[in-house]
Amino acid sequence: MPDSNQENAVKSAESSTLDPLKRFELDRLIRYGYAGFLLVGILLLIVPGQVAPILAAGGTVVTPLVILAVGAAVYTLYRYVFNEMLWVRRLHSIRARLDGKRQMTVPTNPANYLVREHGVPEALGHEAYIEVRRGFFLARSSTSNRQAEVRGIS
Repeated sequence: MPDSNQENAVKSAESSTLDPLKRFELDRLIRYGYAGFLLVGILLLIVPGQVAPILAAGGTVVTPLVILAVGAAVYTLYRYVFNEMLWVRRLHSIRARLDGKRQMTVPTNPANYLVREHGVPEALGHEAYIEVRRGFFLARSSTSNRQAEVRGIS
């Protein structure tokens, strides 16, 4: 009769092999695929003579994988480098000035709303907004997961 340590080891090994399937996120695949296909489409319009032979050489298996990898790089660079570090802070200040000129009682930008209405320091406005948004989506996804479990879907 196997002891509980062996049973736990077997269960752990089984769950670790299934973890990549549990972590598969369709929205991430769509984000990366869209960025990659958009880049390839633009390159095909600009330099078709150089891009088309590369795509043809990749074949039907390698080409989509390369496009997803390039899309992951493009998406990551845009979202976390260009957008977060360079563009967002300028955009918040532009929106704050526009709201002031239009004499808006409630800011149109959520980060500016947190700064003005809840006393969040201006330097932390965007980070506070990201945390609020992350908490909302985590609560929403856990609720939908629980609903799926109740229905017997997952």
